[in-house]
Amino acid sequence: MTRIYISILAVLFSVSLFAQTKTFAGADYSQGIVFVMENNRIVWKHKAPDSNDL
Repeated sequence: MTRIYISILAVLFSVSLFAQTKTFAGADYSQGIVFVMENNRIVWKHKAPDSNDL
């Protein structure tokens, strides 16, 4: 039974090594926000009306 658990953990660990997350941080002066995107979805944003660079 222990060998099965170890095998499952080994498979899960090896799969996680190949998972990739694409992260992008930016500022949009026209909307007055800074934001962080992961895999083409905004995961965080904050009002920043005077920002134009990040």
